Amino acid sequence: MKAQSKCHRRFTASQSSRTSLLVVTFCVSAGTLFATCGGSTVCTNVPDFTTCVEASGSGTCQMASGVWSVPGTIHIGGNHTITGTANSASDVILQRTATLGANDIMDLASSGLSPTVEWITFDGNRNGISSLTCVPSPTFENPIADLALQDAGAAKVQYVNFISAPYWSLFLGSSGSGSSTVSYSNFGQGFSAHGISRTGPQSASRNAAIQFYGGSGTGAWFNNIAYAGEAAVSEYGGTGGGGTLQYIIGNSINSNRYEEPDGVPGGQIYIQGGVTYTSVADNVINGNYWITSMAQQSNPSEANYTLCAPGTNSDFPDGAFPYGIEGSATGDRYFNNSIIQNLGFGILLRPWNNGSNLDSVEISGYDPFCPEYCTYSPQYIENNTGCSTVANCFTTSGGWPVSMGVAGINVNNTAANQSGTGTVTHLVLDHVRSTSNNKFGISLDHVSGTGYEDTNYSPATSYPYACIESNGTNVNTGTSGNSLTNANYTNICP
Repeated sequence: MKAQSKCHRRFTASQSSRTSLLVVTFCVSAGTLFATCGGSTVCTNVPDFTTCVEASGSGTCQMASGVWSVPGTIHIGGNHTITGTANSASDVILQRTATLGANDIMDLASSGLSPTVEWITFDGNRNGISSLTCVPSPTFENPIADLALQDAGAAKVQYVNFISAPYWSLFLGSSGSGSSTVSYSNFGQGFSAHGISRTGPQSASRNAAIQFYGGSGTGAWFNNIAYAGEAAVSEYGGTGGGGTLQYIIGNSINSNRYEEPDGVPGGQIYIQGGVTYTSVADNVINGNYWITSMAQQSNPSEANYTLCAPGTNSDFPDGAFPYGIEGSATGDRYFNNSIIQNLGFGILLRPWNNGSNLDSVEISGYDPFCPEYCTYSPQYIENNTGCSTVANCFTTSGGWPVSMGVAGINVNNTAANQSGTGTVTHLVLDHVRSTSNNKFGISLDHVSGTGYEDTNYSPATSYPYACIESNGTNVNTGTSGNSLTNANYTNICP
């Protein structure tokens, strides 16, 4: 949203009388705003902080310690560093007010800007505004975030706390040659500072924590994300979305899809069709055996508390539950993620629409981001698929369609976004590890490609190694229509 011109009234004492006032009214546009703070001068009130942030150019806008009520959206006007107290993100809190209502706390005045936002807490305050506590399932067509940077050039968000967003916590996108990132930030981790005390579930967003939009190189690196009502990280593939070469690396992802406003299960990482070539690597994605039928709203200090009653859906009358990863995007790479204790799938990959193609997807037990960003150790897709004990896991009539066999790894050609089927081509399974899942270790239906290989050896296709063992059933043998170079694996663990 673009900032509007602002008018101010300044009252100054007359020289001739202490009781006479000279009233001066002046109007300036957002591009020429000035402030009494900025640079090395810390802002001590919201109007001055807003004026600093909304100015054009570049500079530092630092807010003083405290809880600051935000009555209207703050529109970032330049390539500023917007910061609170260094090394203490919880010391400066920008809090949504009822006057702000269902609008962003902070967004961009114009597209292509590249601000840095750090050491601040964004409090969406859905706990304190009754009309925003339990909004109906938010839609992608009406996006609202506490920090909305979907039209950025190369924004940087780091060391930020996001708590209690009534919609999404963070929108992030890139444009031009820039790459926007969020790193070392906390979502739904609980909060205690300046008289605010909330548990993890009380501090989580109603919708997804992070949502990627368009551009290239957008990334979420080394964040802690928990209890989001829907996904921890969602990649939007519709109008204004459809990014490429994006990154979800090294995050701790726990108990998301917690409220499920629409009552439908889904991935803690959720990648829509229209997105291409995302790398998802070295994340820990833990569902903690959650199903929404366990939820209670009576006592925040007890287990299984949700701020809102979870949504319901007739297709899942026993409750909704998380998957680890759900994706429908071509070219995605899933490297050495620990995907554990999700009652649904560990990984579920399908074409997005009827007739569309899911192409060149790789699931690997190796990690090219190590050793640069991590210390490599083999990770597993394990202890998932517990919903197979629920009468209506995926269909109203009970049981599992063959193509949707609930598994640690499921790749099939049914359309994710509507009825019908698409195609799955050039699938690579590079020493995958799927163990101790309650139903199937792996289920492949109507897919083609290399199949099993091990890139730790040469040529990789001569070594169809995988670690698939100790599952309820290791391989779903009821599937059909596969055309793989290596359709069978040699079990080598780890």
